[in-house]
Amino acid sequence: MRRISRSPVNYADADQAYSRAAELSPEPALSQLRRGQNTVAWKGDLAPLRATLAGLAPASDASRANRSSYFDLEWLSRDFAAAARVAEESDAPTWTFSRGNSVLPRRLRLAWAYTAMGNADKAKALYADIHAEYQAAVRDRPGDWDRHMSLGLAAAGLGLKDEAIAEGRRAVELLPITRDAFAGPEY
Repeated sequence: MRRISRSPVNYADADQAYSRAAELSPEPALSQLRRGQNTVAWKGDLAPLRATLAGLAPASDASRANRSSYFDLEWLSRDFAAAARVAEESDAPTWTFSRGNSVLPRRLRLAWAYTAMGNADKAKALYADIHAEYQAAVRDRPGDWDRHMSLGLAAAGLGLKDEAIAEGRRAVELLPITRDAFAGPEY
């Protein structure tokens, strides 16, 4: 079994690597986006991410493919109404979560925004729909960690603490760091 390095993340090296990748790529948007996300994690600075997203043409494939990053920017800016608008306007059923390859229902992020805005009724209705949908999805594919995480987060939104913890633990069991060093830590 391969050992996973426990060394701290070197954000400065990552910044240089993303910068170089953007220079070399004929379509640098993804590398620039990752560089902006790295800067958020590294320095808490939203400006590079904001600039990168502002530079994407609204109707472009890059803009449509990264709606979750627009949501994240608004969320981290604490503009929950703007985050909700981003999620409401998207027609994608799922979005990637954070910088990893985890996939969650877009409506879950919308429920988070409604919760943060104080609109408990709208949030609860979404959590209930997602919960029912993902109970069935987990029965259909019990080995899918994304489905367990989605179910757990919906359960948390409904205040079902024990179920939320159990589903979160199940997702971690299904995708340990030893299996996926990139997405595993997110779980």
